Amino acid sequence: MLYAKISHKVDAPIEDQVQQELGELLRLIAALPESVLMRKRADLEIVFDLLASRQPNLKLIKSLRSGIETAAEKSGWLSGVIVRIAGTTPLQAVVSALITVFFMAFVVVLLLLFAHRLLISLAEGIAPPGGAIELPELSGIKNFPIREFLLAIHASFFGSIVSIVTRMERFLDNATYNVVVIYVSILSKPFVSATFAVFVLACMEAGLVSFAGFHLAGPTAPYLAWVIGFMCGFSERIAQDFASKAANPLGEEASLPPRK
Repeated sequence: MLYAKISHKVDAPIEDQVQQELGELLRLIAALPESVLMRKRADLEIVFDLLASRQPNLKLIKSLRSGIETAAEKSGWLSGVIVRIAGTTPLQAVVSALITVFFMAFVVVLLLLFAHRLLISLAEGIAPPGGAIELPELSGIKNFPIREFLLAIHASFFGSIVSIVTRMERFLDNATYNVVVIYVSILSKPFVSATFAVFVLACMEAGLVSFAGFHLAGPTAPYLAWVIGFMCGFSERIAQDFASKAANPLGEEASLPPRK
């Protein structure tokens, strides 16, 4: 019955956007559990009626399809958990993601700090019950500037939060966004930013890139690490500029003073 609504469209030339939306709907219907299909039957009929019109309202169609996708994702285990956390509206998804990022900023740092201390213990020959393990190849982990890197990672999470808050209307103004997509995309940003921050600090520590008067061995190292982390979280373009400069063989040569 749903196909009969658009049969006249299939036999005639269709705009690319309408074709794409029709394909997405057919794929979605094929993947919908029967319970969800019956529950969202009315919405599907509205969507197909809109597609069958002379000038389909694609924004409304996408918005309805997004609601159907959210209902389908609730039936899955992992996606169902995300939907329950993210909520049912774009605003709820954004707020939930920001709260999650805030707490993850502390959890990630604590986990990395624990892992670093565990490696130091192993390097010193201290192991869990059962005997000592000698790992001299890990002895250099003691001199690793873990404080600066953890500060940069922590700051990158907060930089991401500020960046998302300043661009929140981008998610709220578009009714076609799926709440799961919003939640996951926001949640992934700080981890990408943290990776960029680690990359930038590693480039500075290796001497590939430098700031005049700033280095990770001086008293300003914690502040510099925090600023770099926050800036990487706020804008990934900074890390991209660093990558271009570090990869340029004609870039500025930097000499780092010995670490105390």
